[in-house]
Amino acid sequence: MPREFRKRGRGGRRSKKNKNGEDETNANEVKIKQDQNKYLRDVMDIVLEDEGIQNQEPDGSSKELQASKFPELNPDLKAYWKEIDEKLQELERLGPKSGYKRPRKELSGEAEDDYDEDEDMDERQLILRAALNELAGHELSLATDSETSVILERIIYSMDDFAKLVLIDRFVENFSDLCTHRHASHVIQTLLALLTSTLHLESNDKLQEVIDQNKAEGGELPTISLLLAQISKDLMPHLSSLTQDPAGSHVLVVLLLLLFGKPIPEESYRSRKSVRWRSGKGRFTSVFKEGKNEAESHNEKKAYQVSEKVRKIADSLYRKIKKVLLDKNAIGARSAASNASAATFMKIIIELEFDHEEAERPGSLADNLLDGLMEDRESYNRSEFVESSLRDAAASHLLEEIISRLSAKAFSRFYATYLDRRIFQLCSHPVANFITAKSIMRLELNYFLPAFEECQKKMIDCIDNYRVGSIKSFVDRSIEFSQSVQQQVTQGVLKAFGIENAEDYGYIFPCLISLMRLEYFRKTTSYQLLSSGKDISHSELKLPESNIQGSLVLQSILLQDIPELSSKIVDGLMSLSLGCTIAISRDPIGSRTLDSLINSTTILPSSRRKLMLRLLGNYHILADDRIGSRIAESLWATADIYLKQKIASSLVNQQTFLNRSAFAHFFLKKLYLPLFERQINQWKLKMSELYPTKIIRKPKQYEVEMSKEQVTQACTLEEDVKTQASTNQSSDKPKDSKKNSKEHPKDKKKELAKKDKLQDSSAVDELFKPILKKVKTH
Repeated sequence: MPREFRKRGRGGRRSKKNKNGEDETNANEVKIKQDQNKYLRDVMDIVLEDEGIQNQEPDGSSKELQASKFPELNPDLKAYWKEIDEKLQELERLGPKSGYKRPRKELSGEAEDDYDEDEDMDERQLILRAALNELAGHELSLATDSETSVILERIIYSMDDFAKLVLIDRFVENFSDLCTHRHASHVIQTLLALLTSTLHLESNDKLQEVIDQNKAEGGELPTISLLLAQISKDLMPHLSSLTQDPAGSHVLVVLLLLLFGKPIPEESYRSRKSVRWRSGKGRFTSVFKEGKNEAESHNEKKAYQVSEKVRKIADSLYRKIKKVLLDKNAIGARSAASNASAATFMKIIIELEFDHEEAERPGSLADNLLDGLMEDRESYNRSEFVESSLRDAAASHLLEEIISRLSAKAFSRFYATYLDRRIFQLCSHPVANFITAKSIMRLELNYFLPAFEECQKKMIDCIDNYRVGSIKSFVDRSIEFSQSVQQQVTQGVLKAFGIENAEDYGYIFPCLISLMRLEYFRKTTSYQLLSSGKDISHSELKLPESNIQGSLVLQSILLQDIPELSSKIVDGLMSLSLGCTIAISRDPIGSRTLDSLINSTTILPSSRRKLMLRLLGNYHILADDRIGSRIAESLWATADIYLKQKIASSLVNQQTFLNRSAFAHFFLKKLYLPLFERQINQWKLKMSELYPTKIIRKPKQYEVEMSKEQVTQACTLEEDVKTQASTNQSSDKPKDSKKNSKEHPKDKKKELAKKDKLQDSSAVDELFKPILKKVKTH
């Protein structure tokens, strides 16, 4: 029966109705659900409710009250700002050199006073100047609107230091309200994140010059340190509510990173949802500079200098926040750790606590989250809060940060209490596996091998459930131990994938890249094609969908210092059809494994040479792809001069094909095939200059990297020794037996010196033989 003709309540037991016509069964079900929810509530929520500090979601009336605090936006101004946004986005797409600059008039017969400055201004500067003029007096209404707040963020990226100071000065009076606003909080985050260059100027005593040059009429503009001091002072009474607010907690994160001079990457103050939403709103960069804006390029990866005043403001704000979190009558550190909004903010506080060397003291924030683990005791019991935090999606991030920063003594205490002999249970958990992976990277050998033997039982479940973070950590950590430990770990991981025999080594690449055990891979059509032994093209072969985690595990295995294993893996790849290698090279995830195979220092040069020789005659097919061309270029860069000559000779007849390809013609430019056809010796010299030979493996005792000056000195030394030896041999003439019998002792010393020089020349030959061969060929 169609769904639209069905009637409600038909089928099953009919519901009983009371005298008032109400459904008794539905009422009973609602009452049972209410009772269940009452008993299943979090313990911390009940405690907080008794203390009267439970945070409730704002209802519709409170949201309307919050919106009424700010002035409404004029529709005409909103339409004007949309036009400005369209022009700015067009200029961002065209680049910083796209602005039209009006030609300066020649002052022949005209007075200099009649010259207008706007005639010599860039079009981008004119648009930005007009936008800033309209911004004056409407900052709050533009920042709190859902559409114009994004436009204001885009304009902030193109503002200079003085304009940013003016804008933040207008926001100071309502800063606490703007931090909790849904749209204005993003404007505040962007503005604070881009103030790093302004703080850097103030630390070098150059900000006052900028303020004096652009002094506004009607009053003086305060410095950035005074503005930040006023902001932190206004926020201190509201810290308990801001830390758990979805918008305010991110503003506090940016403010703390700014005050302490730490890098401010976008991931630290924007959620994935926010980043995804912003990606559909165009690029957020300066229209005056290429690439990233000034602040992002300055401090996204490295710290910057701040003044002593700003450092004092940061310390006072940090102490106040820490006091609020550790206060039992306030929100509490543990309740904040389980809150998704406050967990990001708590992570920054824990980082600062470790920077101040206060984390491993009793009573610290980290000690509170680990339930007294920093105290010196004879024995430690497992805490229920830590056990629940290991499996909590928000609190596990904090534990991950704490584990990575703990000292060796404190970490061994944590591992012995919570993870020892239990790691096999947590490595397959959807949340706790991240903490186990982080902990495995810090294990010593006495804990490492027992933990690996425990987890071998669960490796198959981890592979089937796509949770291989612990497996990758075992492989990465084993690199720091002996070869026997590396071999034991690698063989255990391959055994979990079902690869035990020498015949199965050929399927290491397709199985690990797709994160599929050999048992399931044998059921695919790609296995049937590969096992048939026929030459299959890359277009006919369709490998299973690649997995990032599996590709990372294979890359870690290729970094193992086991020459026998690496040669077996490469031989297994060579045993498959060539179309499989080309198909892997065209995959954006699987191609990274070929990169590690080519550039790894532990792969034998003979194994790498096999791969290059196997691809001879197919380099034009390999380069005819967006990703495969990158693999072809890396193979060309690592090949020696003799392999380069073979590759170039195989591609001489494929020049038209390479020229027509959209991707391969970039690879063709690096080959210099016209020079190769005309003068091969000049081509060899050109290749040796562009691609100097380098040892792509761990150097042995007798292998030393030499510069060009050392090579020339070695050549001149050898020539001098040989010429001197030849002159000495030619000067020696046969003498009479009587004269030879009466030799002077000085002559004997000369003969001994000649022998020493000849020995030195032979030593030079042995030491610089491979280098001198290349010099002579050139």
